[in-house]
Amino acid sequence: MLVSLVVGLLKNIYFLVFLTTFVPWVELRGSIPLGICLGGNSLLVFTIALLTNFFLAAILLLVLKFLFDFLKRFHLFSKYLKKREKFAKKIEPYGLVGLFVFVSLPLPGSGAYSGVILLKLLGFNEKKGFLAICLGLLTAGILVLLLTKRIC
Repeated sequence: MLVSLVVGLLKNIYFLVFLTTFVPWVELRGSIPLGICLGGNSLLVFTIALLTNFFLAAILLLVLKFLFDFLKRFHLFSKYLKKREKFAKKIEPYGLVGLFVFVSLPLPGSGAYSGVILLKLLGFNEKKGFLAICLGLLTAGILVLLLTKRIC
């Protein structure tokens, strides 16, 4: 019974869009094309991916608020942070606009995960930073949707 439930969910295009949006470096940049190319309704696919990415950004922000210093102790996370710190220095002069532009680029690795980590590294106001990230995700989602509609 459980197996048939899981198989049924994995056959659902919209559930696949939801799951794919949680994958780091893929997020809505991969889930929107997946859902549309599999035959899903464009508006519904876009909405699911966008809302899931907003939710993901909020959860990441909450988790990192409490665990950021703890996670720095781990080699893999600290190594990732060192790479991001170099990039953060390039964005810092542009402030929240720079964060928005970074997240809005429809490229792998420039989504909610990286945006929230940059927000924490740069020490920007969390509410304003979260808004910049969400607007960047919206912009990236629209760009990906338009590009996907031309391809699929």
